[in-house]
Amino acid sequence: MNGRVRLVLCLLMVLGWPGVVMGASGAGGTKGGKTYAAGLPVVTLTPQVKTLPPVIDEDSWQKATAFALEGQLLQASWILDDPGMSGGRVVQIIAKEMADTGSRLVISATGNWHAGDRLTIHRPGVELHDAEKGQSLGWLSETVGMAEVVAFDDQKVTATVVKVFKEMMVGDLVDAFYNEKILPRFREDPDFGASGSVIAMDRDLEMAATGQVVVVGLGMKDRAYPGLVLPVYQHVSQKIDSWSMFSSPEPPRLDPLPIADVVFFRVAAKASLALVIRAIEPVEKGDRIGRPNCIFSGNENP
Repeated sequence: MNGRVRLVLCLLMVLGWPGVVMGASGAGGTKGGKTYAAGLPVVTLTPQVKTLPPVIDEDSWQKATAFALEGQLLQASWILDDPGMSGGRVVQIIAKEMADTGSRLVISATGNWHAGDRLTIHRPGVELHDAEKGQSLGWLSETVGMAEVVAFDDQKVTATVVKVFKEMMVGDLVDAFYNEKILPRFREDPDFGASGSVIAMDRDLEMAATGQVVVVGLGMKDRAYPGLVLPVYQHVSQKIDSWSMFSSPEPPRLDPLPIADVVFFRVAAKASLALVIRAIEPVEKGDRIGRPNCIFSGNENP
């Protein structure tokens, strides 16, 4: 055995074979500055990176959105193009001035009714205006309760109140609104080219957070549809007002970064109701909803 081979073997015995440190006579060895007892193996751990699926996958997001929306279908308001086109009106609350659960209502209405039909009792409120376009978008009509038909004839319907969200009164409107169903899918639409303002908050809110409803100045005329998911951007003037409250040498950038997402669920001709499904800041009246290139003229400072 030549000297070079002996040198290599000596080095291997001192440094150890891969994974094991062992001296020539079984004595301990040294590796990496650490001393090991005789005969003990050195286990080399190789890190392995495994990509895990996201905690909230697409299907889970769809289910969570459907669950949040389901709670709004009974209570959320309606947008009426013309309150005079309502299907009926409460003309009497039997034995009471205001109705609560179990009360009987007499409703002036014509149509084909059946026992067990569900009726929506609602009360028109403010007229919705789009200040930018200078036009009326309809009337926001607050849902005050639900009633179930128990008797009917050609001119009137008798119904029992089954849900109350606010006390019902004579003069409230009654409609057999279609039974809405939760849409099977909600989707972001990159081809949706319109944008509109938040016109109002449902149920007299000052601002809306996740799980609350806003009125948007986009409707069927803009090709909005139930299930459409759009981002919300803070209105430019609000950013400027917030900046002017503080002494800062640099004005805020007006990058189109969304502060929330909403899903449309009740779409009228010129306006819609949308549920806030994600929000990092409260949504306020005047905030913009839609594609950012329809909202901002550029990535500029004021």
